[in-house]
Amino acid sequence: APIPIYELNVENLSHAIKFMLQPEVKSRAMEVANLIENEDGIAAAVDAFHRQLPDELPLPTPSHAEEDNLSPIRWFFNQLAKLCSVACGGV
Repeated sequence: APIPIYELNVENLSHAIKFMLQPEVKSRAMEVANLIENEDGIAAAVDAFHRQLPDELPLPTPSHAEEDNLSPIRWFFNQLAKLCSVACGGV
């Protein structure tokens, strides 16, 4: 387990290093490293992003003259920003 900063001292750090150098701990760390190495982190991040989107995005409803000339991708990101702002307590 991580050492809380208020408990960090030479003795606790020394014990943690000795623990990490044990063969079984090193072996398990290598197993975890191999699992992480084989993960597709980008695909997982994209999947997580898509899971947070609403099932159906609203159609654009420009309310300002400048919104009339937005490209579809810029409109999408504007809508996404509005959704994120509302979810975070914004306006």
